[in-house]
Amino acid sequence: MSNSPDSDPWSATAGAVRDALRRHLADDRPTALATVVDVEGSAYRRPGAKMAIPVDGESLGAVTAGCLEGPVADIGREVVESDAPTVETFDLTDDGDDAWGLGLGCNGVIDVLVEPLDGSLRAPLDHLDDVRPVAVLTAVCETESVPVGARATLTVDDEEDENDAAGG
Repeated sequence: MSNSPDSDPWSATAGAVRDALRRHLADDRPTALATVVDVEGSAYRRPGAKMAIPVDGESLGAVTAGCLEGPVADIGREVVESDAPTVETFDLTDDGDDAWGLGLGCNGVIDVLVEPLDGSLRAPLDHLDDVRPVAVLTAVCETESVPVGARATLTVDDEEDENDAAGG
């Protein structure tokens, strides 16, 4: 993972990642968003940890302590190109596999949603800017009628805005 000149990607706050996402949306910059959605066992980051992955630049944020950022960034670029969200499972529990965990604490199973950044996150980001409560529900398992990446947003006013991340 690359370092941004003005920010350490490992210590990027949730607010810094959201700010980057807002800038990328405003600039129509092709970007992927990676989010830890499940962890079993040992991992440095918990569900909700995010990483913004612009296709043409440096990532910001982290989904692990460095164990997976490179492979996740590669997946992010593929996801933007294909416009198809995916959930990738990384099983780092194999003690003999030093390529992933390096024996440094990444010894769990980590599920990461990697999705192209699109306009369906603009409203939730605006709500957070205005310090208004918002819930974003994103499908991480495909069903017959709901694809991975389908999204619904719920505000405190009970206004539901359904957006299909896969279809716009």
